[in-house]
Amino acid sequence: MQLTKIEPDDFTSFLKSVNKIKNDYEQTLALTWFYMYARFRISQKEFKDIYSVDGRNDGGIDCFFAEGNTFYIIQSKYHEQSIRESIDNIKNELQKIVKTIIGENTNNKAADFINSLRRDLNNDKSYLEIIWLTTNEVSNKVKRESQVYLESFARKYKWEISAEINFIDRFALEGVIYDIKHGYVPHTGKKTLPIETGEYMHVGKDRNNIECIVCNVKAKELLSWFNNANEINTYLQKNVRESVGDKSPINKAIKKSFKDDPLLFWYKHNGIIIFADWLEIDRDKSILTVRNPQIVNGGQTVTQLYKAYDLSRNLNNPAKILTRIYRLPYEDSETYKRSIDIIAALNSQNKIKSSDLHSTDPRQVMIENRLDELGTPYRYFRKRGDKGKVSSPYNIFMTRLALYYYVCNFKKPDEGVAGEIESFFEEDKRYNDSFPEQHIKKSIGHDINHIIFNYVECWNLYFLFRRKFSYELSDRQLEYFNYVVWYVLVDVYQQLQNWKEKYFLSGRFEWLEFIDSPEFISGIIKYSKKRYIHYISILPKRELEPRNFYKSVDARNKFIKNSGSPREFNANLNKSYSLYKKHNK
Repeated sequence: MQLTKIEPDDFTSFLKSVNKIKNDYEQTLALTWFYMYARFRISQKEFKDIYSVDGRNDGGIDCFFAEGNTFYIIQSKYHEQSIRESIDNIKNELQKIVKTIIGENTNNKAADFINSLRRDLNNDKSYLEIIWLTTNEVSNKVKRESQVYLESFARKYKWEISAEINFIDRFALEGVIYDIKHGYVPHTGKKTLPIETGEYMHVGKDRNNIECIVCNVKAKELLSWFNNANEINTYLQKNVRESVGDKSPINKAIKKSFKDDPLLFWYKHNGIIIFADWLEIDRDKSILTVRNPQIVNGGQTVTQLYKAYDLSRNLNNPAKILTRIYRLPYEDSETYKRSIDIIAALNSQNKIKSSDLHSTDPRQVMIENRLDELGTPYRYFRKRGDKGKVSSPYNIFMTRLALYYYVCNFKKPDEGVAGEIESFFEEDKRYNDSFPEQHIKKSIGHDINHIIFNYVECWNLYFLFRRKFSYELSDRQLEYFNYVVWYVLVDVYQQLQNWKEKYFLSGRFEWLEFIDSPEFISGIIKYSKKRYIHYISILPKRELEPRNFYKSVDARNKFIKNSGSPREFNANLNKSYSLYKKHNK
């Protein structure tokens, strides 16, 4: 089984990538794994060894997955050209699947899964979701007819399990691709909320194609979505901020109000905002159904309410919460910009920074994923919050990285002294300079000149100077450290790029080990001592405010005129590298 990893920008580029695969069977495999990884975070090895059961006599089951009381059967069909899916084709495959479930067909690879499913067919608290995964289009009429057809089997065989067919067609795949780019995976699935007559308002689609439902729901019904506190994080992927912690006075007040005065909770709270792929109200049953809900405003509230709910298990708590649910169409960049506008407006009364709004930008998610690909301790933190609060040589913060990389790459140490971090997220040009999309999107491969390595290098050097180099300085020299360090940082970063291109011939793993080694640190410190003294010397003797000079363009120009000694740097680092090789044979 040969699997191809695909990182598409949109549905068209997805088709283009899969069409390069010549084998029809492997094209369908690529589609199936793409979805399984997005929805369930199934690794390539797990997919190959366990869940993929496609082949001759597969009984209509190409892939399967079980989670808790929910059983997933995936029937996938890849087509190079999208056409309308026929109801006859779907009915034919549903017949195969049902026959496999009742034992008339076989799929030996999925035998254990099928046996588990059979044991739960009469359990009304269990769910069977048949996922029809296709690059074709499926009309709403065909979707309804397919569900009715599946329900006819459930009645015929007297199943108590809740059975549903979920179509992931070409339009739904656009949503999956969008979610992967923005880091909104794994999906949260289909969820329901009971609503009371007279306590909801449905706002139909306007010219922006946004649909909204405003309703009152019992807090306990919303909290029942989560099996544990950690699971809530899956629903906060579009939330631009992390939790501020349990000790916050506001969070303490939320829990107290919920526990001690639940009937007044609604009046004291602004409510929560949810984005969803799809929503529907069953007015006869008074049930609101949403698919893939994400809490974009009110994450703190839900987190704290769950802790109070989980602690007391007061299932009869009558507290209600005002809930607004938006269904936004998937239009990639337009949807992202629209969602950012809505989130910013909804948070206008709270302190929210431009950097918060950029934390869900696809390129930020991709940086996080690229660093994970390296298989090193480096971790990327896009959001403010209590998780990973302390930056370190291995904890890279998005906000500070914008400044460090910009300063190093564009030879502007004066900008580092000024330290105006938020400007990199308020001005599009500065943001794009720090996070150039075309460079971030490139696959890493074996290229140690990839921008991800540049990010690691400037971050690594900054902490080297802060935590190692500063101890090598006299008290007099330390007086200028907060200003001069930026000039040394840029000098060393630029020299390192030239040295790497000229002398380093090994792979990425050795490079990352080398720049973290004692030999590298020693060589950098030795070179930097002389450069530090030089950059102190460019300060005019009559300057009373060193910071004013070092954050000026005049200082930058003096730096550029004499910004390093390549011969001395290369000699020091060549020696460091030789020692590193000798010590790591």
